[in-house]
Amino acid sequence: MNCLKFRRLCQVDPYIEDSVFFDHKHTCPSCKSYYQKVMDFECGLEEALTIQVPDELSSRIILKQSIDPVYKKNHLPLQILFALAATIVLTVGLVVWLSKPGSHYDLDRIALDFYNRNPAVLATNRPPEAEKSFKYFLAEIGIGVRKNIEGIEHVERCYVRDKQGIYVVMGGIKGPVTVLFMPEESVVRKKLFADKDYYGVIVPCPKGSIAIIGKPGENLEQIDRKLRASLEWF
Repeated sequence: MNCLKFRRLCQVDPYIEDSVFFDHKHTCPSCKSYYQKVMDFECGLEEALTIQVPDELSSRIILKQSIDPVYKKNHLPLQILFALAATIVLTVGLVVWLSKPGSHYDLDRIALDFYNRNPAVLATNRPPEAEKSFKYFLAEIGIGVRKNIEGIEHVERCYVRDKQGIYVVMGGIKGPVTVLFMPEESVVRKKLFADKDYYGVIVPCPKGSIAIIGKPGENLEQIDRKLRASLEWF
């Protein structure tokens, strides 16, 4: 794959799951930087679209226009009013998102920081009752366990941008896998991120989101399915 085709694919669907696409990203620094900029924009836009704006803002805009003397004089078409209201709502969302100290675009970097802790954590701390602690910590954030999950090697409470989460290390086919529960961090859709040393995904769930990171070749989809089949959100 050449750089031109890679960048065209980035513009059409940056979430594409294609091995040739990711191979090119890993070997081309320029395209890797381009990909990251596209993903930052995509996630920023998702964040803006999910920002809570004042209740009934669009209705109030239309009502104001309907009783304004200027409106009565010029009599703008109703379709234009709806378009204007939608534009203002989106603009408010973008402004609010840009004013926030942190946004969802950097959740992958936060998750990667936890993933990089795996070697030190596993070398120094292997709790004998990790599965029991796992159930207890999950209950604190409103998640129950329907079926035991095997392979848990480490679990601890953590904070993601000052909000409580759970950091879990599980055994994987290719090596340790990080699972980061982020109940206060919602995402609109699945986000993939990868490099030559890791492969990760952030997925939406009924309460916030979950990040799963492992070595290239790890079946993260299977781990995601196993978690969803074993857990229930209160």
